[in-house]
Amino acid sequence: MKAGSITFPLLTIFFVFNALIAKGQGFAEERWHKGAAVLTNGDTLRGALKYSIKDAALRLKTSNTVQTYSPKKVVFFVFFDAYYRYNRQFYSIPYAVRSSSNYKVPSFFELIRKGSPLTLLSRQTTFMQRIGQLGGAYRRVEQDVFYLLDNKGRITRIKASRRGVYKAFSNYEKAIKNYIKTNQLQHSSRIDLIKIVDYYNSLSKRNDR
Repeated sequence: MKAGSITFPLLTIFFVFNALIAKGQGFAEERWHKGAAVLTNGDTLRGALKYSIKDAALRLKTSNTVQTYSPKKVVFFVFFDAYYRYNRQFYSIPYAVRSSSNYKVPSFFELIRKGSPLTLLSRQTTFMQRIGQLGGAYRRVEQDVFYLLDNKGRITRIKASRRGVYKAFSNYEKAIKNYIKTNQLQHSSRIDLIKIVDYYNSLSKRNDR
């Protein structure tokens, strides 16, 4: 499948967990994973991977050597997440970090669901969350920030609210509202957003006939 100049050569992976996760065994970005990376020069490297969305870096360990690659040097990488027991796919896609600028730089995005005209992507962040109403206890949690990639290669962030989801699918807002309400879907859930994107794409294809 191609979205603009973006090609996703791997199979779709289905996800089975929600967007907000508190983990006691370390976050995905803090662990080494068995996987592979395809570089822009055509090389395919296999070994242990560690990545950072914030630092825009991929570290690859082969034998006793560790190399660091920026998104400019990487086409995509994939690894098996032993914690959740599924494969995860990340692609380097040109993205304008500042909404006020048209300047795009290669950035890592996780592929959640590929489709046409919209593909669902994610970039996870971490933050501190208070435990309970009283006291000063906090825990660090991981949260998805979702994006939509259209067939022209444009990436739009989905604001983390029900209204933000409606706006992201404004072409069929009434139908999307009814679909979310009828199926009791949550805007922060990967599984539910996959369903919403699939439904939107089905509406779009139906009207293109």
